[in-house]
Amino acid sequence: MATFEFIASAETTQWHDALAHLPGRDFYFTPAYHELGEGEARLFVYRDGGESLVLPLLLRPFAKEPWAHLVPHAWGDATSVYGYAGPLASQANLSSAFLRGFRETLTRALSDLGIVSLFARLHPLIPEQRDWLAGLGETPHIGVTVSIDTTLSAEAREAQMKRSHRLEIRRLTKTGWTFRIDESLEKLDDFVRIYHENMVRVGARPEYFFAPDYFRRLCRDRARVKLGLVENDGAIGCAGLILVGSEFGQYHLSGSADAVGSLPLTKLLVSSLAEWANRAGLRRFHLGGGLGGCEDALFEFKARFSPLRHDFHVWRWIVRPDDYNSLIDQSLLAGPDSPLETAGAYFPAYRHPSLRWEEP
Repeated sequence: MATFEFIASAETTQWHDALAHLPGRDFYFTPAYHELGEGEARLFVYRDGGESLVLPLLLRPFAKEPWAHLVPHAWGDATSVYGYAGPLASQANLSSAFLRGFRETLTRALSDLGIVSLFARLHPLIPEQRDWLAGLGETPHIGVTVSIDTTLSAEAREAQMKRSHRLEIRRLTKTGWTFRIDESLEKLDDFVRIYHENMVRVGARPEYFFAPDYFRRLCRDRARVKLGLVENDGAIGCAGLILVGSEFGQYHLSGSADAVGSLPLTKLLVSSLAEWANRAGLRRFHLGGGLGGCEDALFEFKARFSPLRHDFHVWRWIVRPDDYNSLIDQSLLAGPDSPLETAGAYFPAYRHPSLRWEEP
């Protein structure tokens, strides 16, 4: 008999039990990580026979939004955490009967909750997600990400690295730069300062300036969040976080200090974190892609570590078309000469930053 339930992030035991033994379960799927997001964290769990599928979501209420009065019967919308999430399943090849039941149940459950639309970033290392979600909106291709095969020996990984990276890493180690994991997190505040220095230096968008409390809450799970440091004579030049899952390590956030100038310390950091992931028994160290999925300078930097590439997709689903269209029809643009189409691929369109709304 098929069963489904919604589990809140506060129900940590039930949440972890639902994730247990599912392949590919990253830190991005945990209740602790979802508590850092904006919205009410829920884990949708669907089971039938020996098959199961879970879907973590952040539910965002419309109650305080200026458009709430336009859709009085809607509660809000859903999104995913910062990172790579989407559904997890007990096996890659789920039966057609199971998937049909999952899709029907999820559609009914979200519609009954008053969820107008859903946006999620899918996991590049779990390509089966798109098959599981077929028929529920669309899953457009956004870009390509890079990972390092951490089952390989250090020599094999180095051989896959571009020559320029190898040479610069060797020069750094010869001049006294070393790597270590800060198990006690005594240098966390230094990392936060360095990270923010880096964000200012590169002109990052405001959403990348995570508050110090975000890092403190994130690092409460010392078993699955590791802080790597690149140091020289006790001075930290570069630092970064790796999020540890059952099979994958995720390169989360990193930064280099202003004081080190143009020294390519991030290359030593990434290479050393990959070696740590190898010793930890992880199959992949996922570096991600370029900004917004573009094959930019950030992507090229990552691409020089490994030839492995993965397609990155997002999930866009209009759950309640009438409510969604009502919001679009009644939206007003900040610029008088800009039609709604300027929102382009932004989803949901009613949350586009260029839109303004008439107060009720």
